[in-house]
Amino acid sequence: MPIYSIVGSSEGKTMDYTTMIKDRLKRDYLTSIDRLIHAVRIVESGMNDFAIGGSKDVGPLQITPVRLKDFNRHTGKNYSHSDCFNFEISKEIFLFYVSKYGATPDKWEMLSRRWNRASQWQDNKGLQYWKKVTKQLNISENV
Repeated sequence: MPIYSIVGSSEGKTMDYTTMIKDRLKRDYLTSIDRLIHAVRIVESGMNDFAIGGSKDVGPLQITPVRLKDFNRHTGKNYSHSDCFNFEISKEIFLFYVSKYGATPDKWEMLSRRWNRASQWQDNKGLQYWKKVTKQLNISENV
């Protein structure tokens, strides 16, 4: 049963409270994860969509050949390594991996470190990477 009318709607659409809350949560989540992606993008490539790393990692989020192969295998996609220069494709791959752990702000450190270090994410290099990300997020290291 609709309990809220959308003001300014020429069609007189109504929206129930549950739908409103779900829509708001989705918007908040996307805004939140976009902040993390932006920070990781700065750290990984300096916002250069055509960046190439020393380990054959490419694009704005520095997708490695191994990660791309794994992503294609799990999703049935057939992206090439050169496709990873496209920010939207790199973002899709990033979201696939972070969604495994629940991409909420309280998990940003773990997500960032896993993105950079995979299975070795808890080592000191993972911590150093997280410090770079926190600088871009403008949050304290006590998060």
